[in-house]
Amino acid sequence: MTFLLVLFAEVLPKTYSINKPTRTAMIISPFIYYLNKMLFPFVFFFNSIVNFIINKNNFTDTKISDEQSEEELHGIIDLYKTSSPDSEHEKKMLQSILTLNDTTVEEIFTHRKNIFSINADLDLNTIIEDINKSNFTRIPFWKNNPENIIGLLDKRILNIDINKDLDNKNIVLERLKKPWFIPETTNLLDQLVLFKKKKEHLSFVIDEYGELLGLITLEDIIEEIVGEIVDEMDAPQIEFKINSQGKIISEGRQNLKDLYKKFDLDSPESDATTIGGYVMDLAKKIPLYGDMINDKYFSYKILSHSRKQILRLEIKKIN
Repeated sequence: MTFLLVLFAEVLPKTYSINKPTRTAMIISPFIYYLNKMLFPFVFFFNSIVNFIINKNNFTDTKISDEQSEEELHGIIDLYKTSSPDSEHEKKMLQSILTLNDTTVEEIFTHRKNIFSINADLDLNTIIEDINKSNFTRIPFWKNNPENIIGLLDKRILNIDINKDLDNKNIVLERLKKPWFIPETTNLLDQLVLFKKKKEHLSFVIDEYGELLGLITLEDIIEEIVGEIVDEMDAPQIEFKINSQGKIISEGRQNLKDLYKKFDLDSPESDATTIGGYVMDLAKKIPLYGDMINDKYFSYKILSHSRKQILRLEIKKIN
């Protein structure tokens, strides 16, 4: 009897509704409409009692309601399916949008160590050479030390006649825009809204002490939704290499989330954004050559390291 109830009262109606949602809605909507009208007085009565009790005891169910709404959206997206071969990618994009509010800029920013920037104290010819060597449209300028960013140059607005004898570098420095600093705790959804509001594409990430951590761009946030965007000017991305034993060879600076995305796994809760930093966080030290460190899904073997960081690892998926 239980089997028949589950099959005909739950599984079969749900499956039919998912496959033919429009037809199902047209059939049952009149019944639901009148049933809603009939039961409204009873629903209103019980809701009034519940709301009175909640308000009297100063309960706040806003957060719970938001979490429930998000869970419902996740469920609706999971049911999304079309005949298009891109439906799975579309589903992942929709799921990624819902996680923007739970991801902070410190999880995806470019670390200050990897920022291309120019010393403002250099002579004009050297500055122009550095600008021409860069593939980036927006270039930070610093003074005294690389962490002291004084401005941002959009080289598309820079127009210099190299045939003229130019000794004054102010022709470049006066075109610098004031740098925009944001805290590391800013979530991606808020930052996306700020980028749109300020009509900016790049901001610098700082910690609570005002120290420069790195930078984040509008493209970084969009890539969190649609996946990696590569154009002809981008430097080649570091890929996960597979050796003859089927193990992954990775650089320590590679992004931790990229590794877990490759295997469709949820990223671990860690303050580290790189694989090397995550392994050091697990080991509570800088591991030595040949050391093995495990987490729930992977086994990490140290292939090379320096005094301060892990440089190269061998990663094996734990079955």
